[in-house]
Formats: sequence, C-alpha cells, structure tokens
Amino acid sequence: MGMAAEQLFKTDSPVRDDALRATVAIAHDYLTQRGGAERVVLSLAHAFPGAPIHTSMYDASGTFPEFADLPITTGRLDVVDPFRHHHRAALPFLARSFSKTRVGADVVICSSSGWAHGVKTDGRKVVYCHNPARWLYQADRYEPGRGGVAGVGLAVLQARLRRWDVGAARSADRYVVNSTIVRDRVREAYGIDAEIVPPPHAIDVLGAQTPIDGLEPGFLLCVSRLISYKNIDAVIDAMRGIPERRLVVVGAGPDASALQATASSNVLFVGTIDDNRLRWLYANCAGLVSASYEDFGLTPIEAAAFGKPSALLRWGGFLDSLAENVSGLYFEEPTPVSAGEAMRGLLQESWDERAIVEHAERYSEGRFVTKMREIAHDEAHADARAAVPAAALGARPHVAPAHPAERPLGPAPAGATRAAPAVSAMRGLATKSTIAATDLLSVAAAMIAAFFVWSHWRIDDPRNFRNAHEWLGVLSMPIWLFAISHAGLYRSRLITSRMEEVRRVGRATISAMLGVAALSSVTRFEAARLWLVLSAVFGYVALVTNRTIIRRRFQRQRRAGARLRGVVIVGTNSEALAIARSLRDDPALGYRVAGFTSDDLPPGYSFDGLGEVFGSISQTLSAVRRTNSTGALIATTAVNHDESMTLTSRLAEAGVHVELSSALRDIATRRMTIRPVGRYPIVYVEPQLRGSWRGIGKRSFDVGFATVGLLITAPVLLLAVLAIKFDGGGPVLFTQRRVGRGGVSFELRKLRTMVPDAEARLREVIERNEASWPLFKMKNDPRVTRVGQFLRRTSIDELPQLWNVLRGEMSIVGPRPAIASEADGWTPEMHARLKVRPGITGMWQVNGRSTATTEDYERLDLYYVNNWSFMSDVAIIARTIPAVLATRGAY
Repeated sequence: MGMAAEQLFKTDSPVRDDALRATVAIAHDYLTQRGGAERVVLSLAHAFPGAPIHTSMYDASGTFPEFADLPITTGRLDVVDPFRHHHRAALPFLARSFSKTRVGADVVICSSSGWAHGVKTDGRKVVYCHNPARWLYQADRYEPGRGGVAGVGLAVLQARLRRWDVGAARSADRYVVNSTIVRDRVREAYGIDAEIVPPPHAIDVLGAQTPIDGLEPGFLLCVSRLISYKNIDAVIDAMRGIPERRLVVVGAGPDASALQATASSNVLFVGTIDDNRLRWLYANCAGLVSASYEDFGLTPIEAAAFGKPSALLRWGGFLDSLAENVSGLYFEEPTPVSAGEAMRGLLQESWDERAIVEHAERYSEGRFVTKMREIAHDEAHADARAAVPAAALGARPHVAPAHPAERPLGPAPAGATRAAPAVSAMRGLATKSTIAATDLLSVAAAMIAAFFVWSHWRIDDPRNFRNAHEWLGVLSMPIWLFAISHAGLYRSRLITSRMEEVRRVGRATISAMLGVAALSSVTRFEAARLWLVLSAVFGYVALVTNRTIIRRRFQRQRRAGARLRGVVIVGTNSEALAIARSLRDDPALGYRVAGFTSDDLPPGYSFDGLGEVFGSISQTLSAVRRTNSTGALIATTAVNHDESMTLTSRLAEAGVHVELSSALRDIATRRMTIRPVGRYPIVYVEPQLRGSWRGIGKRSFDVGFATVGLLITAPVLLLAVLAIKFDGGGPVLFTQRRVGRGGVSFELRKLRTMVPDAEARLREVIERNEASWPLFKMKNDPRVTRVGQFLRRTSIDELPQLWNVLRGEMSIVGPRPAIASEADGWTPEMHARLKVRPGITGMWQVNGRSTATTEDYERLDLYYVNNWSFMSDVAIIARTIPAVLATRGAY
C-alpha cells in the first residue's frame, strides 16, 4: 500500500480525488476489437488522469493513435509487427505475458478480453471484462470450422489455458462485465457472479460532419468489421428485397472482397472512414441494422445518440443496448428473410427521436466514469482499511460481505441521507406507542359509555356497582392491549387493507371480552353480562373509528411522501414491474420503491417513474443498505427457486424485511391459509361456494332490500317522473338490453336522463367519448337534460333497477350489467362475471364509477365474483352511500 492511501484513511474519510488518481493503474489486453474495449480504456484514462496504462500487446504510436498521449508501459512480451498485424499468432503467449506483468498501484482496473485479469498486483484488482477469451470458450461461434495448425494448437493448449484463465479470474477482488450475456458467460466459465456496468459511447454528436459524395439521406447503415460472425452477408442479401433504399456498409475485414462480389447495386461499401464522415452517416441514415453476435454492441447506442433507430439480431449484448419499440426493434435469426422484415418494419415505423436520444444518454461516458470511480473508491477504501490496524485508525475493522457474491454497490447517491438504526427504531416505537394510547383511550371511552347505557337497567347498589366495574375497566386495559397486539394491529404489513384491519379489530374485541370475563371471575368483581356485551359492541365501534381516523391520517401523509417504507424489488420481469406500478400508484399502501435488482438488465437502467436497476440480484442487500430501505420484495417469477431461498435467508439474517410475491392475484386473503406440507409452506385457497343456503340467503336479502327500497323511494320516484314529464315530455323510462347471469339477456330499466332521440344523435358526439371501455361516457353531454343531470349526479335514475332485482334479473350488489357488444370483446376470464347476477352497485361503482378504467372495471368485477361473501356485500353497500353523496365519477 502506498503512503498516500495509508495517510488518507487515518481519519476514515472518503477517498480524495487527487489521492485516487495517484493510486489507480489500468491493465489492458486490447488486440482485435476496435470500439468497445478501446472506449473503456480511454474513459478510464479520463476518469483517472495520470493513471499509467499497462499492456503487453500493442504500440501506442502505431495502430492506435488515440493512445499516443497516454502514459503506456509494455509488459514482458515485446510488440512486433507480426503480432500486431496477425494477432492470433500471439494468443498462445498472452497468458505468460500477463502473468509476468506486475502493476504497482493501490487499485488496478483490468480491461480484459480474457487475459489482462492475469496481471499481478500490489493492491486491489478490479476486472472489467468484455468477454471471456473467445477462442477458448466460444470458438465454434466466432471462428467456425477452424482447423489446420491453429485447430491442433488450440486442442493442445486449451485445457491448460482454461485452468490458467479460471485462476486469473478468481484472483480479482471485484469482477465487472459489460452486458448480461457476458455476465452469464463469466458465471459459466469462472463461477463468478459479476456486476454489470455498460460501456460508454463517446461519439460527439456536435462534431464536424463530412458528407459522402453522391449519397442522399434516408439510407440504411451497417457499421461492422467484415468478418464471418458479424453476419454481414445476411444484411446485404436482404437489400435485394428493398431496391428503393440503399445500404451503406462501414468497416473492413477479411471478408470484404467476398461480400462486395455478391452485393447488389444498392449496397455501398465505404471501408474505414474518419469520425467526421461517420457522424454524417449516423445523422443522415434512416436507421442502423446489424445481425452480429455481439458481446455488447455499441453501434446502436451511437446511432441512438443521433436519434436514429436500429434493427438488431435478438442476441447477446444487443439485448442490453436496445430498448425494444423505443430505440428500435429485433429480428430473430441472422437470415436475409428475418433481417429484411425487420428493416422494412424499421422504415415503416414512426420513431420518437427524443426518446431514442434519452435511451442513448443512459450509456454516456459520464455515467460510466462516475460508476467506475465509485468502484475504485470502494476498493481503495476496503484495501486501505484492511492494511491499517483498526485500533490505529480508531474505527471498526472492515467486514467483508457475508456472501462471496454480495459486492457493495458504492456510496449512496449525492444528497441521500441515512438515519441511524436506533433513530429509525425509536420513531417506529413512538408511532406505535401513540396508536396504542389512542386505542386504550377509545376502549376506556367505550366501556364508560357502556356503563352509562347499562345503568338505566341497574337494580343493584350504585356505589358497589360503579366500584366493581371501574376496577374491572382499569385492570382490563392490559388485556385489551395484549388482544389488540396479538391480533397484529400494530404490525402495519398485516393491515394494508381496511377490511383486513376491521376483521382483526373484531377478533381482538372478542379476545379482550373473553379476557375481561375471566378477570371478573378471578378477581370476584362481578361484571354484568349486558355491560360486557355493550362494552364489546361499543369497544369494537370505538376501535374501528379510531383506526379509521389514523388510517386516513397516514394515507394523507403517505400521499404527501411521508411515512413510506423503502423497498427494493428483486426482478424486472412483468410481475415485478406490475408490483412496482401498483405501489407507486397507491402510496397509501405505505411503500416507496427505491429501485430494482436484476440479472437481466444492466445497472443504471431506468424505468420511467419507477426507479433504476442498482445491480444484480446477488447485490440486493447492498442495494437495500445503499438506499436506506427497510425491506426487499422478491418477484418470485423473476428469480429461480434456489436463488430465492439463498437470498431470502441472507436478507433475513441481515435484519431486512423480506416479502415474496405470489402468482395468485385478486384472491381475498381470508380465503388463503399457509400450512406446512412436509418442508414446504403451501398456500391453500378456500373454494368459492355460491350455492345452497348462500344463494338462498343472497336472494332473500335482495328481495327484502329491493322491496323496502321501492317503498321508501316511491315518493322520490314520483317526483322524478313528474320532473321528466315537465322537462320536455317523452317516455319516462329508458330500457336497454343487458347481459345477465348465464348470458341470458334482460331489459334494464332506468329513468330517462337524455333527450328522446339520444341514440340517433350519438354520432354527433361519439368522438368525444371519455370512457375507456366500450360504453359511451362524457362530461357535459349535450344530450343530457337539465333534470337528467340532477338524476345522474344523485343516482336517482338507477332506482327503477330495484324492479329488475325483484324480477330476479339483477342483484343489489354484483358486477356491472354489460351490454351485448361489450360482452363480445370479453376475454375468457371475463366470462366468470356471468356466474352471478349483475348488480345495481358493486366494487367498480364505489371505486370511481365513470372514471374507472377498463382494467379497473374488469379487475374489480372479477375480484367480487371470485371472493363474494355476505360481509363484502354489506361493505359495498355501506361504501355506496358516501360514493353517491359525493357524486364521484357520476355524469
């Protein structure tokens, strides 16, 4: 370790920029690929000015002028022309060359295509891997059919070189890769779980441009080395089917002559060109096309920087560098037919240039430099603290991650604050104590109210009665507190829904009153039975009221961004993103999505409005700590079983709250029970029973409610009928065929709220439809009468449907009655609505009415059908009254 680093960490301070520059070196084995690897080294040189670059295999003053001004030293294998121009001849010597190279620095960053990670270092070694050595691991794809002397030589050396390569890779303190496919290759070749940091593009979109003579804008562009695995022949052959366009091929290689000989007249080869001409080509092309097997593929990013889309082979690094349907599209096979279809689709599609440019900005050199500096800071810090005794530093010794794959992600973003665990715990305890105090006050008030109500029927001596029940009330407070706590009412993750909280309050109330009765028997303070019953009823009402007030207060605070629990979502598949959107759209649930971890997307990849990917799944604990989150939510369909088990155990041991999603959706939790079956916790779902006494009970309730409703509302209906008649005359009732239970149609009746010829005038306003489902809804519909506006706002126009209920065609509560044309477009799942009668009110009506979206309407109706119970009907009816009074979504 250098003296600079030792002095630096005596104060346990972050690594200073000047010290970091002096202690970072770069090892590089770039031989054959121009572009990605070269750009990484240049960006590292910018990130750490003055850092020496160590290499064994190229001459900075010759082939690569970009490196001419950089401090480069060569290894033990001298560069000679045969190796520089025929790089394959050098391959057998690379392992020995890099093994003999020692780099003296506190942190060494190796830009490796399979060899530079073998350098010896005095400090920490960070490997940025472009790909494990291709000729050892992917020779069949990149150099198919290789034989002769080279094939024999490889067969002889392969086993020995692989052993060296695996040992060299595992000597690294931190392994970083450029794409998802390279991460998978590294895992397979070396058994290392690497983190992904995409390489930068550095094309200057504002730089000078030099046009290509005789070339008009609107051509297709292919930028690639002309070698077999790039599949340029497929792209060139595809142009025969697009004679109206030109293809410009940029690049050189061993297959150049053969490709030019077979190309059609609308293909132009320009060879190797300077940056000015390349910029002009990017700026004036219609799009980029590539059928290459790429480890990453920077050319689509460079095209995107100019706002140009790409058509790419769905393979390898292109899976990371293209945002499908945003910056371009994929084709499935490197064939002329597949590539040609994609190229035509690229030309026909209308692309958002701004969105494409924003995608390219995610791969900027600035982002790459920032991330690599963070990694260097981390490794310099770890090495310095390990080198100096903890006692000398006056700080705790560095503790390595508990799992070898768990690598730190670097410091938290600028401006992020992290509360000390003790402070967070105290805040949580203070909140729970406040809620517990209000619960006890509510219970005490309920028991006092029960006493005064019961005292009207009291016949005993009032003083003795009062004393006995006062003592019982005081002594029962701990019982109430225990019952409420035991019911899980102080564990926020158990009461995310109001119905679940109400159910748990009921359970706590019953448990508490049984405890009070037992206390009365033990203490000989005889309690009146009616007082116990009244205390239970009043206590339940008081607790529900108190919890409603608290819930609404918390909801307001959460919608304002306060009292949210940070959570990292593990996975980025459709399920993970759906969960993230649900948590974002409903802050009242109490979650703040800090971001994601994923093995499918590179770090820094951002989902608009949801967050970014912090790293791989194995780095979840680091992501939780970095973002000051308290939990992780694992999307189980995005993580395999073994990895999920390992991750859950590791997070739980670290004190992180772990939640796992279920493939079951829209099933009420009251129907689910977790029970052990051998070693596995199994979710049992109660069957949904609608027949027998339940069906009779629901029908009896409907008939009774409808009868009483018609009797009570008869005067209102009469006044409404008279108002409709006086407001222009015409029929009083509006009837429409709707689909009922079992698909049987019926005539739904409503009070008429529109002009008599409303159906004929629908064409006048059809384009102003504001509803997202196949019904027509719009605010300020000119066809609605003055009386009709009032009837709609108050829902009085729905009252004749009580007659449909009496006739057995509808129910008081149920799915919304659908029109026939709407039912024709239902998915198979939606036909489950036909198992029950449609309702006057239902879950969709109390959750937005006309403002509900198609997705909301379908989801809520299916939830009702799948989870029906008498209590859910009562709850919906209770919520209908304030929804009607508030006139939400009624127009």
